Amino acid sequence: MLQLFVFSLQAQKSNTNQPVPLTTDTVYFDQDWEQTNLKEDIKYARILKRTVDGKPFGTVRDYYYPSWKKQWEGKLLSEDPDVPTGLCTYWYPNGKVQSIATYKEGEAQEDLRMWHEDGTKVICKYKFVESLPLTRAKLHSFYNPESSRTVQRVDLPADAYGIVFKIDIRDEGEPPIDWATAATLASVTMTGGTSQILLAGANAMKNPYKSSKPVTSTKCHYFITTSLKDAEYFEKTKGEMPKGNACIWKATNVPQDSRHLTIPNGARTLYFCINNDNDITSAEATLSVSVLQKQCK
Repeated sequence: MLQLFVFSLQAQKSNTNQPVPLTTDTVYFDQDWEQTNLKEDIKYARILKRTVDGKPFGTVRDYYYPSWKKQWEGKLLSEDPDVPTGLCTYWYPNGKVQSIATYKEGEAQEDLRMWHEDGTKVICKYKFVESLPLTRAKLHSFYNPESSRTVQRVDLPADAYGIVFKIDIRDEGEPPIDWATAATLASVTMTGGTSQILLAGANAMKNPYKSSKPVTSTKCHYFITTSLKDAEYFEKTKGEMPKGNACIWKATNVPQDSRHLTIPNGARTLYFCINNDNDITSAEATLSVSVLQKQCK
């Protein structure tokens, strides 16, 4: 019995040490990164190893063709479309480095460094830009035949890294509210990574009230979603969200808040869906949204 057990362990150890069977492929692409075998159309070449199930393995290298100078080097989670992962480097056709960054699920992380084609470093600065200036909306009471809700659309630029928003929902008759978004965020120190800057922006926006706090806390709820269908459903119902919604934030009975959020990959629009849950008292919602942009030159 002991001999059999030892043999079994040795067999398992032997199997785990066996090399992964790999194939080495060279793939050619045209100027649009479409695969081609026509020599006159080839602009790029890729050399990579693949496992038996066809997945990229180890370091993948792309080259300019026919010079065979490196164009890209790194690892891929998958191909078509390419999803880079880990440390990746891009080069210009003249051989100078274009960028170096760590990638996670296809997205460059905060350690991204870039250079111009002449070798000088690209200098990037962060800046808060108002996407939704201070906006007000009247919300009738929940059982009023008029609407108890509002949807505020916020369009996002392609270079947006996150948002800072301030929301205030207060009963009708409470002291009016106001704040200075641009001036407040302009005072934020733009050091550290994007998450630290966004947090600093949200903290700065907690204070600049130009009004007394409300006496009564308004019953309310709101959602932030990336889906137009979610927003339309919210408006048609009494402020509800469908199953399988694309909400990135929600809150109930939090009538005053300042918060930062990262933007989901590919999102170009946010919808702030705000509802007054008071039975008989109307309310007013005040909202401002600023986007953190990375501006490089």
